[in-house]
Amino acid sequence: VQRMMDKGYLKYENVAVALDPEFHVYPGRENPGRPIGTLKSSQINEVQQMLDDYVRAQKLQYKKVLIVHQFGDANIDDGVPFMIQDKEKIKTYENVELVLDMDGLGKKAIKVVKYNKITDSSVYPFIKFRGIKIFFNNRWERHGHYDKPPMDLDEIFGLKKVKGGARMETKPDVVIIA
Repeated sequence: VQRMMDKGYLKYENVAVALDPEFHVYPGRENPGRPIGTLKSSQINEVQQMLDDYVRAQKLQYKKVLIVHQFGDANIDDGVPFMIQDKEKIKTYENVELVLDMDGLGKKAIKVVKYNKITDSSVYPFIKFRGIKIFFNNRWERHGHYDKPPMDLDEIFGLKKVKGGARMETKPDVVIIA
């Protein structure tokens, strides 16, 4: 994030920052995502503080967006590592719009249930913006890394249930198409 600021990229309104705990690299491990990585709430708060300070120092007239991807969470506890440690300790910052994003591949019903739990405001009252990432098949994908099948817009916005009966409880503020 510091390099992005030093290069001047963040001065543009349409440039946001995303953190993907899955690919956090650990000492002695050279392959990102192996094992699945995690971030501490303090690390996310540190990035938010950097962005908040940057907005103030540059006198920007807009807030910066920080997206944090995750598909493992203590509120789910399904064997996937909790991608944000001590998530309840995440703070809010005046000049940062924090988006918690349900990432990951999977069947519609699983994604909906995970989204609902990862973004549950009764468990995580600080969450203001929610996101979901939808993976479409494309001609360059060679490893089957896409949703089978992807959710449609009515399912994404909770207008209809997905197969299995689950429904998005809160409409996402951000939809990421991959």
